[in-house]
Amino acid sequence: MSSAASDVYKRQTLDLVSGQTVIDSNDNWQQHPDAQTIASIGYDPDDPLDAAIYACLAPGAYTALLKGKGDANGIGIVEVFDADVGTPYLFAISTRSVVDTVHKVAIGGFIIEGDQSKDVAIKGRGPSVAVPEGVTRLSDPQLVLYDGTGAQLEFNNNWGDADNAAAITAAGMEPGDPLESVILRNLAPGAYTAIMSGVGGTTGVGIVEIIDLSGGAVEPQ
Repeated sequence: MSSAASDVYKRQTLDLVSGQTVIDSNDNWQQHPDAQTIASIGYDPDDPLDAAIYACLAPGAYTALLKGKGDANGIGIVEVFDADVGTPYLFAISTRSVVDTVHKVAIGGFIIEGDQSKDVAIKGRGPSVAVPEGVTRLSDPQLVLYDGTGAQLEFNNNWGDADNAAAITAAGMEPGDPLESVILRNLAPGAYTAIMSGVGGTTGVGIVEIIDLSGGAVEPQ
């Protein structure tokens, strides 16, 4: 999944964290000890100032933190790639960001590889997101799912209003607040984009989650 827009970080750091422990950190990707591996598997960034981390991780939850260096700020992208074939697999990914309007909404992109479809749940959360005191949550998120051609596949505002709300509950994918959004679909291989914004132009901190319900990667037969 990735979050994107027009202003780009020119100076940033990328930290990989497990719990409170920083596993790895990088500034310029070519200075990473695994820079050759990153390039050999085709995940080298376009700019030498971009950051990249290559890691072999045990099953568990991890956090990637993208931060501006010094006083640098702007809009950037965090991308996560599963470089392995088979299991263990990348089960879910989420992005927490400040959700604004127009070109500063939250964008979650993902790709399904292989030759078979997958059951995927996408959540747009705001009211249930934990934030520090004084930080505003996105009070009423809405989700739109697009395919790789830019065609709109589905829209959801309140998850309980979805036609398949019962299936969302049965899958255990209902969020913590009735104002939050969920899209549950079977998707063919391809590229997809989930866009979360605030109803009525509202803004605040929200989370986009993309969850693979099909038990991992499906390889070509």
